[in-house]
Amino acid sequence: MDNKNYDTVLIIGNGFDLNLKLKTGYPDFIESKHFKELLINDNEFAKYLNEKKGLNNWIDIENELKIYSNTGPVKDRFILEFKSLKRSLIEYLKTLDYENINQESPAYRLIEQVSKEPALIIDYNYTPTITNIFTNLNGYFNIVNPNIKHVKIHGSTENKDIIFGVEDSANISPHHIFLKKSVHKNFDRTDYSSLIENCTNLIVFGHSLGETDHSYFSEFLSQATFKSRGKKTHNILLFHYGEEGYNNLFAQLDTLTRSRISGLKYFNNVDTIDVQEYDLKKEVQFFSQPS
Repeated sequence: MDNKNYDTVLIIGNGFDLNLKLKTGYPDFIESKHFKELLINDNEFAKYLNEKKGLNNWIDIENELKIYSNTGPVKDRFILEFKSLKRSLIEYLKTLDYENINQESPAYRLIEQVSKEPALIIDYNYTPTITNIFTNLNGYFNIVNPNIKHVKIHGSTENKDIIFGVEDSANISPHHIFLKKSVHKNFDRTDYSSLIENCTNLIVFGHSLGETDHSYFSEFLSQATFKSRGKKTHNILLFHYGEEGYNNLFAQLDTLTRSRISGLKYFNNVDTIDVQEYDLKKEVQFFSQPS
């Protein structure tokens, strides 16, 4: 990662792909033939997940990893079953139609706007959607805007290697250290907090800021709740899906700011957009320059 400062930092998660009408949700994977093959092959971890009918998001399965680890599964078998599940997820995601994404969606419109700015895109998805969108806009993204940096935090289906698991502080069995994201050989050790700190616009679309990724945002959001000499405020734009999505997002912000959401709003320009109510006829507009 270079040391360049970016005016705009965009953080995207699975909700971004869902907004493009891609079936990348956890329930979609559970209903796929790829997951069902795990059940047929007697994958105990897959069976465990299959019994948890109330799981709706990827953060749910990450939390279930912690619970399952403490139920005492056999180490060697669990490693193999966990790897099998990751391979199945990769194969499932590779079957999706990335050529016919919804170009009228807020997600697509946002990338159109970001492509005009010096921007860093921090992409937590395994999918090639960002590259495909930039290709649709005018070719490879570095041709569209050489000032754009696109980072795949958790790997990609294209490389057939994804980082999937739990955070460092997770309470898991010491026999299951392979579940920790930071243990993965390709774990990105870059400190993104400094790059976020120096941006003007921070945009979050489709990312829950969930516990397993708190380490990426905690320092910035903690500091952003205080007005320090020489530090500018930020424009923070949060996309969410409905009231439940709004509440879930701010529940995470409450933790990340140490219950100082009021400070975050006081010292920064914070705005939200419900993608269910978003007017597709309007372009996404960034905030005016902060004072």
